[in-house]
This record gives sequence, structure tokens and C-alpha cells, in this order.
Amino acid sequence: MKMKKPDINFKHLEEANEGYIEHLSVAMWYSIRLGCLALRVAVHALFPFIWYNEVDPTLRRLNQDRHDRACLKSRYLN
Repeated sequence: MKMKKPDINFKHLEEANEGYIEHLSVAMWYSIRLGCLALRVAVHALFPFIWYNEVDPTLRRLNQDRHDRACLKSRYLN
């Protein structure tokens, strides 16, 4: 499988209207949340009776937060 070159956009922070630390905080928050969700899915794969209704609501919440960054920042990063 051929690796795709990474997209580089030096104006990304400006376009996102965020500073470096603010963007780092949001990106790390997503990374941690998705990592935790991946662990839950792995446990659920082994034990289907555990966390059987966790994944869909969590993904919906993450997607909603992605569209409303101000809400995400006020709810989780302050």
C-alpha cells in the first residue's frame, strides 16, 4: 500500500481562527477521546455485553463538537 504525502497548509491555524496552544489543546482532546473510544471498542469486541451502546453516542457527540468548536472549547477545555 502506497503512503499518501501529508497535506501541508501553513495557514491552517489562521483559517481555523486559533492560536497554536488552543489548536494543540483541541487536537490532543480529540486524540485522547478517540484513543479511549478505540480501547472501548476493543474490549467490546472481546466481551460484547460490555459497552454495547457506547460507540454510536460518543461518535455522534464528537461529530457535533467538531462542528461547534466554541461549544467544545467552553465545555471541555476551560
